[in-house]
Amino acid sequence: LRLRLRLTGTPELTDLPWEFLHNPTFNRFLALSSQTPLVRYLEMPERVRPLSISLPLRILAVISSPRGYPPLNVEDEWQRLSTALADLQAHGLVQLERLAAPTLSALQRQLRRGSYHVLHFIGHGSFDEQQQDGVLLMEDNEGYGARVSSRDLGVILHDHGALRLVVLNACEGGRSSRTDPFAGAAQSLVQQGIPAVIAMQFPVTDEAAIAFSEGFYSALTDGYPVDGGLAEARKGLLNIGGGTEWGTPVLYMRSPDGRLFELPALAERAASAAPAPVAPA
Repeated sequence: LRLRLRLTGTPELTDLPWEFLHNPTFNRFLALSSQTPLVRYLEMPERVRPLSISLPLRILAVISSPRGYPPLNVEDEWQRLSTALADLQAHGLVQLERLAAPTLSALQRQLRRGSYHVLHFIGHGSFDEQQQDGVLLMEDNEGYGARVSSRDLGVILHDHGALRLVVLNACEGGRSSRTDPFAGAAQSLVQQGIPAVIAMQFPVTDEAAIAFSEGFYSALTDGYPVDGGLAEARKGLLNIGGGTEWGTPVLYMRSPDGRLFELPALAERAASAAPAPVAPA
């Protein structure tokens, strides 16, 4: 059973934390099971087909902390992400690269020169009330802040068909307008053609960020669909303290079955993990 929340007709409901839907009969949260993953589904005319790939899963990390804004320790952030994926890299399941300069032009150049499956952004984000769009804070050539709208970022990402997933570890990355369902950073990137985007609707601790990356990317390389992989990552977040950070990640998706990648060697095992699709709610 895949729970697809189709909220385009009622955008005023998108800011509600649907990830905490609870079934009192069984006393459990639905999003904590890969059999009942919860997706914020955005209907788009272009059909998403799984991309046949061979491992490793290639991830490009963008870590931005421009001058004049609350600083992030970019080396610590990079170390945390590298640590979370160290075992997967050692086994040849994941290849993690870091964008040397977190500028939009450098990102455009890197995407021309290499093929990546996932873009993982760590930095500051916000919601532009006037433009009704999500904004990511990247850097200019001097290291100062460059506000990049999700529309502009989507233009850079759109032509790279192998890029199937964007992960936004940014404050307000999951926030949306109450009138425009595509106004938040995650929603707008889906509108621009990205099949799936994961954003954080609340602040996330360092420990939770590591557990999320490790659990989520491990499940993807095991052949799980993106929504089932996120459910697996939520369980890992639950295990580190029993709090509510497992509900922080939000998945926006336009793939009807959550299958972004086709891994031939794992296809049979993955099939048993995929829930049956149901009509959008």
